[in-house]
Amino acid sequence: MVMLNMFKGEITRIGTFTNMTGIYLDVYDGTVATEITLAPGPNMNGYSLGSVIIRDGRVSDNLHQMNADQVRVRNADNDMYLRPVIINQKYGADTYLRFNYTTTDTPIDVDFNFWYRFITIAGGYLEAV
Repeated sequence: MVMLNMFKGEITRIGTFTNMTGIYLDVYDGTVATEITLAPGPNMNGYSLGSVIIRDGRVSDNLHQMNADQVRVRNADNDMYLRPVIINQKYGADTYLRFNYTTTDTPIDVDFNFWYRFITIAGGYLEAV
């Protein structure tokens, strides 16, 4: 069991990146996927290099995206900023944190760097894929 208390992604390289819709996070145990943000979520069509996404709300909230095409500010309200989520691993199974999207680009050609921070509460681990 872990407490995920930070997730951030940043676009680090762009090739073909005109269509990325419905972005969201889930955890997957090899059989069942459980969303930890609203699915399907917002679109990132044509976002700029350096754009970021963060998980800063409840499980029922979208990932928040910040396009780097201009300066953007996100209010770090203590009531919601980096809201943690508890994830219990399926016994005997690897559990993965996944970034999901749909696209009509064939293929999509963009690189993200993802950062996440979690605290182990009761054994197990979390692997980002």
